[in-house]
Amino acid sequence: MQPKTGKIKSYDGLDLHYHTWESADAPRAIIAFFHGGGGHSGQPTYNYFIEHFLRKGYTIYGLDQRGHGRSQGDPFHINSMEDIRHDMKAFIEFIKQRHSEEALFALGQSMGGLFVLDYCSYHPRDVSGAVAIASGLNLTGIPYVVRLIFRMLSRIAPKKVIKVRGIDLNGASRDPKQAKLLKTDPLTNMSSTPNTVVEITNTVARVHKNAAKFQTPLLMIHGTADPISPYTGTESFFNGVTFTDKTLKLYQDGYHQPFIDTNREEVFTDLEDWFEAHLST
Repeated sequence: MQPKTGKIKSYDGLDLHYHTWESADAPRAIIAFFHGGGGHSGQPTYNYFIEHFLRKGYTIYGLDQRGHGRSQGDPFHINSMEDIRHDMKAFIEFIKQRHSEEALFALGQSMGGLFVLDYCSYHPRDVSGAVAIASGLNLTGIPYVVRLIFRMLSRIAPKKVIKVRGIDLNGASRDPKQAKLLKTDPLTNMSSTPNTVVEITNTVARVHKNAAKFQTPLLMIHGTADPISPYTGTESFFNGVTFTDKTLKLYQDGYHQPFIDTNREEVFTDLEDWFEAHLST
């Protein structure tokens, strides 16, 4: 399961690193996935997901977001969500040039799920479907005063790297071994910058506000015991979407990263069923 690696250029000249896991035969479809905050596309916690869908004949691409993993950019920094949308557009167009005939699904975990929702709000027809997993759509875990402080800091030290406190990575999975893999991964770092927090906060508000305009086939996945990003944000956004091709999967007592949680096989089956249903439409 050794991936191929490469780089694409961002619109502002950064090298953005990606991984590719290619199906042995002609792929049934393509999955472009976008990792969570502080992570990268080569995290060992994606291995079960990649192994499952390779066996099923899918080809998978994963992008290291700017400032994450092996990609260039100010560490953990988002200057503007427009930059992120440009990066995602470049990645998706790069994949389409290689796979012009196959369906392409965009899948995001946590912060990546938020990015997928935001991207599809602007480019609803770019992909065959959007999958948002444990998206950070509920900001109740960040007190208002903390958000206010970050907003003030963004004006004087927008790129200052700050270690994010209060996120317990044991909340990623009910399997302690899998949570440990995440905590010990050398390229995973739960840091951020003041401007990143501001941009993500603004994006959450914008995505919720535009829910009724969402027009991409949608699957949302969340565990009801997620201690990192409460599932009620996902539920609220989903209820605001008026587009009829939408599906919500809530997993009782599930934690933040379903791909490494104890019910991951159930999650993979539901995800595969949704993909297959959207290959035949």
